Formats: sequence, C-alpha cells, structure tokens
Amino acid sequence: MLKVLAALGLSKSDAEVYTLIATKGPIEAREIAATLCIERKRFYTTIKKLAKSGLIRITFNPSAYLTAVDFEEVLDSCLRLKKEVARDLEQNRIKILSDWQSMVTNHL
Repeated sequence: MLKVLAALGLSKSDAEVYTLIATKGPIEAREIAATLCIERKRFYTTIKKLAKSGLIRITFNPSAYLTAVDFEEVLDSCLRLKKEVARDLEQNRIKILSDWQSMVTNHL
C-alpha cells in the first residue's frame, strides 16, 4: 500500500503516517509520533501537509486527534487531479514543445 500512496505523490513518511491514521484513527497525534518514532518537527510538518492536501482531518478535544479521509475518496481525488493534469498537457502539448525547442535553441 505504501507504493500506491507513493505513486499518488506521498513521501514514504507521509504514507506511513496516513496509513497508521487510516488503520488506527481517530488517533491522538502524539501516539502516532511515538509509534512511528518520528522527530516532532518532521511529524508536525507531515500532518500539516496531509491536512492541507485533504488526506486527514485534525480535531482538538483537547488534544489533537487525527482522522484519515476515506481511501476511496483520496484515490478518486488523485485520479481526477492526474486526469486534469494529463488533459492540460495534451491541450498545451504543441506550445510546450515549441517553448522547449526555443529554450534549447537559444542555449546552443
């Protein structure tokens, strides 16, 4: 499963944190950091990144509890994004190639 999450753009540590939250959550933030032996600063950077990406939700009661967004929802969202990127590349293919050729030509 970590390979699938990596293919979706998550780093190994991001994927490990997401997987733990998905299998154990809702789970207290400090429990995850202790379980995975992650440095505190790196851990909080990871959960902020996951939350900003919409992969987890953070609630305070009074400690921080983390809940993973349903994996099917995550996968569907990533697929939509990848399709949009592919569609944009296809629509702009000629301009991208022209810009690339101009750049290469100007640097010779």
